[in-house]
Amino acid sequence: MMEDLKNYYVYAYYDPRNFKMFYVGKGCGKRKIAHLTDTAISGKTKIISGIKNEGLEPIIRVLAKDLTDDQAKFVEKTIIWSNYESLSNVSTGSFSDNFRPENTLHKEIKGFDYQTGIYYVNVSEGEHRDWEDCYRYGFLCAGGDPKWSDQLKRLVIDDIVVAYLKGKGYVGIGIITSEIQKAVNFKTDGKKLIELKSELRQPNILENSENNDLAQYVVGIDWKVKRLKDNAIWIKVKKTDADKQLFTTQLVVASLLNQPYTLEYLEQQFKIKFIDFIQ
Repeated sequence: MMEDLKNYYVYAYYDPRNFKMFYVGKGCGKRKIAHLTDTAISGKTKIISGIKNEGLEPIIRVLAKDLTDDQAKFVEKTIIWSNYESLSNVSTGSFSDNFRPENTLHKEIKGFDYQTGIYYVNVSEGEHRDWEDCYRYGFLCAGGDPKWSDQLKRLVIDDIVVAYLKGKGYVGIGIITSEIQKAVNFKTDGKKLIELKSELRQPNILENSENNDLAQYVVGIDWKVKRLKDNAIWIKVKKTDADKQLFTTQLVVASLLNQPYTLEYLEQQFKIKFIDFIQ
């Protein structure tokens, strides 16, 4: 096929007055010299005109050769991205969405430094936790041992979580609004949980707050849909119908990205689309 021919190359223009690269392109045949007669007004043509006014010509060098069209586009974009501030190129076009935006190394960018995840989170009611508290005050909880609480560290702000209540089923879908912290420090509507102790169904969530290993930890949740335990979502199927089994695990946190049947079922039952929550 024509598009598989490896007759493309990536080239660069250098200013002979300072030997700095000022333009990168890709093409085949005589493409690399076409810019010398370009009359359009651009940063590139202004530099070329300045060079010619000095009685000089740009230095044109091929940087990579024997490439397919797509390979050349990717190499071109890589060089542009890594030299963006010194080039006259406009950093758009092929593969632009695959590269981190310029001038953003000082901060984490979703989609590059981390992906929006969709996670199963086990509510695991007990002497320190009650789903109704999570439901009312916007959080999910784990603790009593780092092997449980540390799993919450996988969750970052804007991740999607699906709450599972053991013995009942799926009870809520929400967005992470705050990363892991001790339950005693968690605020909801401007109040710490400790200020709401008398209203909690399971106030023991605040126990052992001085012990980093035994304390209960929470992540804040903006619930998009939620149900009380008696209305939990679940479906029982024969063990032989493995492809129709809804996902569950003893883990506190587990990714649902490779569980298409469970995700589709949850969308149907909760009447939502996970894509609508991905920012």
